[in-house]
Amino acid sequence: MDVKKELYIIEAITNMHVGSGDANFGIIDKTVQRDVLTGFPAIYSSSLKGSLRDYFVGLKSEKTGINDLIIDHIFGKEGNNENGSIQGKYKFFEAKLLGLPVRSNKRPYLIATCPQILNDFLESAKIFASELSNEISDLGTIDLLNGEIFVNGKIDDEIIEGHKVESSANLWENLEKLLGNDFVIFSNEKFMEICAELPVIARNKLDNGESKNLWYEEIIPRKTKFYFGVDLGSGEYNNKFTKNIDDKIVQIGGNATIGYGFAKLENLSKVLK
Repeated sequence: MDVKKELYIIEAITNMHVGSGDANFGIIDKTVQRDVLTGFPAIYSSSLKGSLRDYFVGLKSEKTGINDLIIDHIFGKEGNNENGSIQGKYKFFEAKLLGLPVRSNKRPYLIATCPQILNDFLESAKIFASELSNEISDLGTIDLLNGEIFVNGKIDDEIIEGHKVESSANLWENLEKLLGNDFVIFSNEKFMEICAELPVIARNKLDNGESKNLWYEEIIPRKTKFYFGVDLGSGEYNNKFTKNIDDKIVQIGGNATIGYGFAKLENLSKVLK
């Protein structure tokens, strides 16, 4: 049986909080999900699948052709007993970090990444977009020593996240397609330090103007990019699935009512065009 796979890029349009759900006794009350191996921000497959299912439920209509039969086939269904449960035919994989916005003294922001992330992305591309992996194989050749920074299109006296830029390169056309013109590559060690200190927002619950609950919430800043793979099984309903998520806005994670988590999804094949 021919199994079809796809690789999608996620770009956060608004700030995002996909909570880890872990008990936390530190200053930050609500932390975001992180990859268990690298510690980089991530979106676990269960959270991603749940968000996509909710999105498809919202699409149900004769016009879109999306109905309960298709949703249950793609995502499965949890019944009241074993007989009522249906296992989804599609397999969704964890969304891994591709790039994180960082501050500069010369431009509003750049998208930062590191060699480890680019190598992981290339490995995923070989699995989920094998026809494209040769096209982006140059991403696996980037290597930096601790402390080194490469920026795409150097600007004089530029300081990024407190680090003066001394090296520049315009060699990676595919990275421009993935991350945009303004990107910077940190060494793995430096990028780990940046990811360890994500923005934190104070939230407050008021009752007649009086504070009843104050908490601190870690967020993924807008413009952050992730990627994820999906195994579409035998291919049934592939066209409807792809048509309805490619180049579309999907809400992922918590706090939707205050505008968190709205993200654009795009198939890798379109991004690299």
